Amino acid sequence: MKGANTIKNASADYNGATVWENGIQSNYTNRQTSLNENDKQVIANLSYRKKLAKKGRTISILTDINFNDKAQNGTLVAQNNYYNTAGTLSKIDSIDQTKINKQTTSSISTSIVYTEPLSEKSFLIYKYGLNVATNDAERNSFNKNGLGQYVNRVDSLSNNFVFNTLNNNGSFNYRYVAKKFNFVAGTGVGVVKYGLKDIAKNSDKSIYYKNILPTIALTYKPKQQRRINISYKNFLNYQFKRS
Repeated sequence: MKGANTIKNASADYNGATVWENGIQSNYTNRQTSLNENDKQVIANLSYRKKLAKKGRTISILTDINFNDKAQNGTLVAQNNYYNTAGTLSKIDSIDQTKINKQTTSSISTSIVYTEPLSEKSFLIYKYGLNVATNDAERNSFNKNGLGQYVNRVDSLSNNFVFNTLNNNGSFNYRYVAKKFNFVAGTGVGVVKYGLKDIAKNSDKSIYYKNILPTIALTYKPKQQRRINISYKNFLNYQFKRS
């Protein structure tokens, strides 16, 4: 298990200009940005492996946990001056905004693998996996009001979405292992659900997919430094429900 808390403070000042072919200035840009960020992260891994009574018969459980919480607060102040071919100022565009972003992501992934020996060189491998993930992202931009306060929310630059994923999958494989020869054949089936919630519009959307993953792989090692690999993998995807 490991964790981190990263605090970042950054600022930038940019100036740029372009000129017409006759050397007269076409436009001028001045932009200042600042960013304050606090990023917290936790990662944990758990593994368990048990050898059962029969030689080669094992069961393994693997779990990965990830959590991330990020908060950002920044400003954007910019002015763009545009000039005509005579060098006279014709237009001014300015931006003065503060941006507040929050994002929280988390995921838990667990897999269970069972190995059943058929002989000293051949095995059946069963695997089941479950993955649950969520991503809550909120982004807000604010302009100043008449009193100089950043309170006017810019809807076109602001949003808040929650994205959820639920993935169930299982697989069955046959493996043959020899000194120079390794062969695997099997297939897997998975059902994935994606959900999207728009907090601002109070709307929900979800979609389901069924995945079929047949695979065949052959490895031949005629000598220590030589290897021949032949493999086939296919990904069949079926959308069967949407709301």
